[in-house]
Amino acid sequence: MKYTQISYNMIQSDMNQIDIRINRQALNEILRVSQNLLDRKSEQEILEMHFKKKHVNIVISDSIASISAKIELEDSANVTLFLQPSEMHERLRKIESEFIIISICESEVIIKYQENGEAEHGFFSLHTISPHCPTRHIDEDTVTLSVEHDIFVQNLKMIKTTMALEDIRDQFRGVSMITKDNQITLWTSDGIKMAITKLNFATTHSFSGILPRRLIDAICSIVSHSIAAIKTSKRRIIYELDGFSISSPLINANMLDYEQIFNRLETNYTELIIDSGYFTKKLDKIMIVSRNEGAALMVIGPQCSLSSIAPNQNERAEIEFHLLNSVEKELKIYLNPSNILSFVRNFKGNIFIRIYPESNNIIVFKDEYPIYLTKLMRNPNYS
Repeated sequence: MKYTQISYNMIQSDMNQIDIRINRQALNEILRVSQNLLDRKSEQEILEMHFKKKHVNIVISDSIASISAKIELEDSANVTLFLQPSEMHERLRKIESEFIIISICESEVIIKYQENGEAEHGFFSLHTISPHCPTRHIDEDTVTLSVEHDIFVQNLKMIKTTMALEDIRDQFRGVSMITKDNQITLWTSDGIKMAITKLNFATTHSFSGILPRRLIDAICSIVSHSIAAIKTSKRRIIYELDGFSISSPLINANMLDYEQIFNRLETNYTELIIDSGYFTKKLDKIMIVSRNEGAALMVIGPQCSLSSIAPNQNERAEIEFHLLNSVEKELKIYLNPSNILSFVRNFKGNIFIRIYPESNNIIVFKDEYPIYLTKLMRNPNYS
């Protein structure tokens, strides 16, 4: 590997030269999670490595959020480095060696590594950057909740697909969270679709806030079966797990009252009862031919049919299936199978689908509470 010497700005150390052996996998895992949390285009992004005795405290932050962790070392060191985290992550993820050596002297920082089976060390240089002293957020009194991380992530992944990708309305750019009555309720919406999920947990504390997308992405990127501690306040949330501490501000916006949305719906609806696994298979089949054109759902008694909507008559298909209940009046609606499929496939057992023709809504219920709402499609035969 060719080495080009680079000038460096800032290294704080009480030694002229030092070699530090560190677990590459542990360091790169912190860097990987930070890539989901922080704004990689921000000039405020910084990786702080505070070596002290036989451990290193790592803080990766921008002007808004931060993630911190500690890695134990085999040898004692006393030095502080300020680096660019995206550059470090991009370099380390291409290396397979278990450990790296950070070699520091007055004029340069070299990362040395040895790949499996290779006698010689590889190495690369890194720029250090001037510390800009990112804001250390001091919160008011926080309330701590304990949740099983893998179950919390499973529920976040289930609903995050309905989050708006781009929206000027702040309340649609995150996951709304409320804790009360020994339940965590999470929901997202893009203004057309809404997904809701609930988790049972034991607490007497209440909290409400909107979690930003980057925080959700960072939490979902961690694989763990441990218990996570969620510390909440009026303005910030801290997620602690397996030595990680992820801090992020909440979205400053008025939270949508999803219960009020359902309470405003008309009382006149048609209910379909069906096994979710059975329904998922039918939606999967019709999706093959319907693409994004949608499908027509026809209901007569306990009999149902899904017909694809396609400009070419030869590409249309129809699938018949049975409900677990019988509908008195004949019903025909138009819907987007992909919208419902992405959410319904996460559930087992019977689901209840309520169709509200006046407000043009379709709502999926599970265990007597709503889990998904979306708009019906317009009749394609009308302009």
